[in-house]
Amino acid sequence: MCGRYWLEDDLLRISNYFGLKIMDFKNFTKGEVFPTNFAPIITKNVDKILEDVDKIILVYKWGFLLQNKAVFNARAETVHKKPFFRDSFVNRRCLAVANAFFEWKKEGKDKVKYKIKKESRFILLGGIYNSFKVRESIIDAFTILTTPPNKEMEKIHDRMPLIVDEKDMDAWLFGDLKEAYRIININENNKLYFEIEENEQLKLI
Repeated sequence: MCGRYWLEDDLLRISNYFGLKIMDFKNFTKGEVFPTNFAPIITKNVDKILEDVDKIILVYKWGFLLQNKAVFNARAETVHKKPFFRDSFVNRRCLAVANAFFEWKKEGKDKVKYKIKKESRFILLGGIYNSFKVRESIIDAFTILTTPPNKEMEKIHDRMPLIVDEKDMDAWLFGDLKEAYRIININENNKLYFEIEENEQLKLI
């Protein structure tokens, strides 16, 4: 699963790094990002007014809304089969921007927290997005896809977030389902780096 990640950069730094237009300047969580926090995502542009812009940065809430719960992960193996996710997977794929993500490894009666990242400044987490009506308001939200772990991650956990390489950004955002599953199926090839977060051990009850 992916239940927390780390982002220390602001929208301008993200925009300059990827060469993208910022379309949403809402405040968002910097540092450790939790489900239900607002965070920046990259999507394809669907605004016909911006004809010369193909990808944009938005700030959405992490977690699809379902019966007052935040669904913050979706399994990549079944996302196309689930009615709750299918249309978003086909038409509204996105990339959550992070510097790292976190996972916990069981060690005896403890859970040890690991900070996991790539060599590059940013790590792009493959996701999907949608809009949800809550009373009189519309909430724009995203969820992050997960896959079985690669050989490095399986020592920590039995799931990992889908990591999309920068060269595959367009294929993920604009490609057909065949392209999407090509990216999902190569998740096991990602090279990751692990750091133990000191003083972050959780006792198992």
